[in-house]
Amino acid sequence: MGNMMKLLTSSSETSQHDHAELTVPVDEEMLSIPISNSVYAILKRRENYLCSLLHKKYGCIAVLKSPRNPIEVFRKSLKEGVDVSVWVDDLTRHEADALVNAANEYLHHFGGLAFALVKAGGPDVEEQCKHFIEKNGPLSVGQIAVTSGGRLHCKQVIHAVGPRWSEDQSEECCLKLEMAIINILKYVNAPENNIRSVAIPALSSGIFNFPPDLCARVIVRTIKNFIQLAPLFGYLQEIRLVNIDEMTVEVMRRACDELLGGNEVLPPSGAADAITVRDLCLQIKRGNIEMQKTAVIINSVVVQDDDHSQGTVSRATQGKHAPICRSHFLMSYVNIRLKVPDLCVQKDTMWTLSRCSMWNSCPVPKATRRSRP
Repeated sequence: MGNMMKLLTSSSETSQHDHAELTVPVDEEMLSIPISNSVYAILKRRENYLCSLLHKKYGCIAVLKSPRNPIEVFRKSLKEGVDVSVWVDDLTRHEADALVNAANEYLHHFGGLAFALVKAGGPDVEEQCKHFIEKNGPLSVGQIAVTSGGRLHCKQVIHAVGPRWSEDQSEECCLKLEMAIINILKYVNAPENNIRSVAIPALSSGIFNFPPDLCARVIVRTIKNFIQLAPLFGYLQEIRLVNIDEMTVEVMRRACDELLGGNEVLPPSGAADAITVRDLCLQIKRGNIEMQKTAVIINSVVVQDDDHSQGTVSRATQGKHAPICRSHFLMSYVNIRLKVPDLCVQKDTMWTLSRCSMWNSCPVPKATRRSRP
């Protein structure tokens, strides 16, 4: 590739928790460029375009890597000592005996997870994929191909072809996704393959546009049925559902919680996720506010916003009761014009207003709640 300018950081002690890294292999060398988390998030969404541009312009291979430590959010022990767990992690850095790649029929890894995994795995993985297609022809949807792990932290990579989502053929798409997961599980369950742990992403939920909620339910239900019905040989110990996107991890965790039940993951020792003051418990919880099972949801609104579409929480809480809530809100406070942000509380499909204490010094009219119609 000839000479190239090396970019050096000003400090060799860059915190791995505050930065991601853009890693570019250069011949026998590796050039690492620290980048901020916000830049990493932007580049990750367009990773295939970035890597393609760098390869065409400079002839180098680029791989985006996040140094974030893996986080386990769910674990359930099922029969025969097999655990199912859910993780937030970069699959290119995850350690397991087998990693599952979301591939296409020709094992052409143009973008998304497939591109990242194969580039991180190195030329051996790509050559083996090419050789497989030359020898066996293209795969069908639901089938798998197996290569070595190359430079990845695994023994093998299982390339699984998931379905491309079609609204008109939703049932068929679900059956094909189920078939892909069954073929993966059959392979890792075979004792001759010596697989103790396998990491499976949300197949088809990326560039194949499979709805994440439905994808998670199909994957978890298939795993549950396989473990309950198939003969297990005692070698496979853990099935990990691994995704780097936290929203995908959350829908996967919810599916596991619903279909498997009994999350066995405990909070880290000493972690303060809740405090109690005078019998009042304040709990910090990660999740989607509209999904919480609670009597009251607090929402910040603009009174002039007739359809309550401004703000993330307002949009998230839009549902089948939204028209009733809006109707009560407008009927109760049609003559009130607030000059500062107030808190809007939704309870039993009724909207009420209460002034925040920080605004007590402001000359705004009080909102007196009308009786329930």
